[in-house]
Amino acid sequence: MVWIEENVFPIVLVYGVNGERVASEALAKMYSNELRGIRKFVIHVVSPIGNIYYLEPLRDLIRNNVSYTIIVRYHGDLPQDLEKLVNELGKNALYIIDQDMSEYRSILEKYGIEPITIGGGGG
Repeated sequence: MVWIEENVFPIVLVYGVNGERVASEALAKMYSNELRGIRKFVIHVVSPIGNIYYLEPLRDLIRNNVSYTIIVRYHGDLPQDLEKLVNELGKNALYIIDQDMSEYRSILEKYGIEPITIGGGGG
């Protein structure tokens, strides 16, 4: 079960070794005009790098944004974990994914979700 907080903007991050790039894109979106005025975010993470290590790429995002309320939730490392999350959140979230996570991306596409894809030469 996913906790659905009220008055927050959900961002789903799916990443492996390129987690810093994905987190940087999430930060850019948080600062963007399209999300202006939103002060509370829930970052939902699905990452095969594991429960202990998934926070490392998020360090700068968390540390440098004391003006926001940021809640981070880890949902697991398997594509099925992402599918369960998508079933709960649907299209009501911003999805950002590492380009190397093709199996995870196919799950998003199955539900009609077009994520922001990060990777390659500069994201």
